[in-house]
Parts: sequence; structure tokens; C-alpha cells
Amino acid sequence: MDKTLRQQAQEYKNLYAIRAKKLDLDKIQTVSTELTTYLLFYAIIKDDFHPFKALVKSGAKIDTVDEFDNLPVHYFNTNLRILEYIVKKDKKCINKPNSLGQTILHIAAKENNYKAVKYLLQSGAKKILMITTKISQKIYHQIMML
Repeated sequence: MDKTLRQQAQEYKNLYAIRAKKLDLDKIQTVSTELTTYLLFYAIIKDDFHPFKALVKSGAKIDTVDEFDNLPVHYFNTNLRILEYIVKKDKKCINKPNSLGQTILHIAAKENNYKAVKYLLQSGAKKILMITTKISQKIYHQIMML
């Protein structure tokens, strides 16, 4: 009996939860593109670079959008290696907005992630930000000084 996509995803999420070893990550290569793409979002949310990279090498699509028009890069947290890897693979993702009109630059500024903001600007992100909070205003002024 074949496992459903959800059951397979849960098994691989469990690998992440226990900090999967290299041998366990090699199992990812046998997974469908659909499942690797689904798991890619999870690896990014968990800030786990090695499973993320293994999923991309196994065929996960970094240009796939979820139901909110978020690309995987929109779920970037703090691991700058993940952001750099995605941007090098798909430079156009930098300025693509989600359903709320937010680009990764908006999200990084909102999260006060100065290193990510600086990297995105150096990589070609547009400096247009929606200023909605005092914190965003402060980050916006720092960005404009770069």
C-alpha cells in the first residue's frame, strides 16, 4: 500500500526533528519532486541548511508558490546561507511579492534582520518598503543610508 504524500512528509519531518544524519538525508533522493518541494518550505522554516540543500539537489523547486503566493524564500528566518543559496539559484525571487505585497526585503526588515537586508540590497532588491511600524521606519532609514 502506497503512503500518502502527507505520511511521507511527516516521516521526513521527523528526520529533521532528530537532526538527521548524512545517511538519513541520502534517503531524500528517492522522494518525488512534489514531496521534496513540500519539505523545502519546512527546511527553510527550521533554518536547516543541509536538508535544504539536499532537497534542492533532489529536485525541489525553489520557484514554487504556496496558497499565499509565498515562495520558499519568503519563509527565510535567520540562516543567511539559505538566503544566499536561493538568491544565487533564482535572482528574480528577490523582488517577487506574496499575496500581501511583501517581498523578502519587507520580511527581513520587519524581522530586524540587518544582515539579510544588506545582502538583499547588494543583490539587487528594490528599496521600496511599506512602512507600517516604527521599527520598520527605523530599518527603512538604515537601508536608505546604505
